[in-house]
Amino acid sequence: AARRRFARDRLVLAEEVVQLLAEEGAEELPLRHRQLRALDQCIEKLPHQRRELALAAYGKDTTIRELAAQLKRTEGSLYQLLSRIRKELHRCMERALAGAES
Repeated sequence: AARRRFARDRLVLAEEVVQLLAEEGAEELPLRHRQLRALDQCIEKLPHQRRELALAAYGKDTTIRELAAQLKRTEGSLYQLLSRIRKELHRCMERALAGAES
């Protein structure tokens, strides 16, 4: 009966595999914390309007369509601007993390 029950499960991992995954995750935690700190700092460095736009666009309460209508912009132009903001944040984070590792 147990064998049939496990056979129906999509994935059953051996305890050793679960332990290895947990250890890997724990090892990555400090890096993830540094990345989040860098992202927070980079978001703070954005000009006010870009920061507010990024926070609104990636928040839960607004769709891109609604945001574009509020800003009287096309959705396409908004996506382009958000792409530039993401690239700006990415470059900032790369610099911040490279500086933190030195």
